Amino acid sequence: MTEPELEPEPGSPKGEMTLGGARRWNAIVDAHARVLVEVRAATLNWAPFNSAHEAYAVLLEEVRELEFATFLKQADRDLGEMRREAIQVAAMAIRYAAEVCNEETGRK
Repeated sequence: MTEPELEPEPGSPKGEMTLGGARRWNAIVDAHARVLVEVRAATLNWAPFNSAHEAYAVLLEEVRELEFATFLKQADRDLGEMRREAIQVAAMAIRYAAEVCNEETGRK
């Protein structure tokens, strides 16, 4: 797999990666790596989903935990907790796509 070409930050001269753009890209790469670690841990510690309903319930639980962490007054938010929950949502969405969206499990 080849690496995607980076787009310049909006408003910057064509082809120029701004510090903000590089910082944003690094945050995306870091989050992606953390999601993969979370997916790996989940697949090692838990059996594959048995049905679409089970997978949806697990994903929804993670979304609700993210909602709880997000719907606080801005000053009261734990940004680390928000990030952890967002990573778990992404990991469960990947497991859903990988383990459920097939004829064997997806129609249960």
